[in-house]
Amino acid sequence: MTPITITKNDSSYQITPRWATPDDYHSVWNLLLQKAKAFKESGSSQWSALLDGVDSHNTKYRITNNEVMVYEYNSQIIGAVILLHEQSTWDTKLWGKDKAKVFYIHRLMVSNEFNGMNLGSHMLKHIEEIAESLSISSLRLDYLNSNKFLKQFYTINGFTVKKKHQEFTTMQKAVSLN
Repeated sequence: MTPITITKNDSSYQITPRWATPDDYHSVWNLLLQKAKAFKESGSSQWSALLDGVDSHNTKYRITNNEVMVYEYNSQIIGAVILLHEQSTWDTKLWGKDKAKVFYIHRLMVSNEFNGMNLGSHMLKHIEEIAESLSISSLRLDYLNSNKFLKQFYTINGFTVKKKHQEFTTMQKAVSLN
């Protein structure tokens, strides 16, 4: 896969995306915990079950099923995301049963040391390129209504609100298929 170049303070970083392998599980898990703690410290309960050891997305299975993309810098995983081609039970609950060709994005995360470098936006653009190459028409995701950071982040990156549920908001972005 094509590396992603990001810059900060006149420094350039080559980020390499690849599909996660089982050997990456502990690094991905530690990144998940780091982000769950950061959300908690900012007042959001987004991903809080992870802090109690509850992994509702079964990350280990998602990795073995080629559904986790990692982003590396100097052989260190600094970003990751779960990309589902098929609806999970959770997705069906929020979106209804759907056979559309979409990616369901879950747990997009960037290491705290790379915050402020637009890596998350670069990751979303990369996911969009993958989707386009696979003729996937849309990207879908959800977040806790109380998480203002995620609402702003996804809005800035071209996602629009599709529906507000009791605690969650679903968002979608169309992929331009050539």
